[in-house]
Amino acid sequence: MPMAVPAWLSLAMAAVPLALLGSGLLATLLPDALLRPLCGGRDPLALAMLPFALGLALLGLLLAAMHGTDAVRAGQTWQWQPVPARIVRSDLVEVMQPRSSRPGWRPEVRYEYRHAGQTRTGHRIALRPLTSSDRDGTDDWLRRTYPAGADLTAYVNPAAPAQAVLERGGSHWTWWLCGTGLVLLGCGLWLLRTAVRECRMPPAKPAARRRSRRRKPHP
Repeated sequence: MPMAVPAWLSLAMAAVPLALLGSGLLATLLPDALLRPLCGGRDPLALAMLPFALGLALLGLLLAAMHGTDAVRAGQTWQWQPVPARIVRSDLVEVMQPRSSRPGWRPEVRYEYRHAGQTRTGHRIALRPLTSSDRDGTDDWLRRTYPAGADLTAYVNPAAPAQAVLERGGSHWTWWLCGTGLVLLGCGLWLLRTAVRECRMPPAKPAARRRSRRRKPHP
């Protein structure tokens, strides 16, 4: 069963591209007179775009990799085997939400299902996150959809029968974030290619000083 990436790990992985984006933006805001002595005669904007473009590409790659993997795994559940199941326990659990001071509420269930003549226990409703800050709405949905003692259908991974869900598929937000990551990756690579090409150009030669030597008239 895929494991959710901890919030601290997501922030740590995003720190590098965000730092590159910030440094690139800061460099573009500096005056050219300050950057030109450090650029060796090359275009200051092209050099400033290098960290920005690299950070944009890395951020897009991170989004596409994380959410693309989740989308593929969620899509695979449509091929899982349906089996009869029964809800044994159904509760609402308070959890802390990352980047929010409000608590979240996560539906938690425990159900039993039979596969290949063996009784197993599952706890996963779906692969997508179900935590919400709406306690009353989540509690009402849980009581109506998955009350204790209800008979329903679970979907079992044939390759790993210990993995099961009650709802197949994933969230449309997963695909949207994956697509956004691919767009950012493409834009970052294009900007990086352009910036590298500009930086490879030979530095501009200083303008030749005009010699204003006047010939002295012959005596």
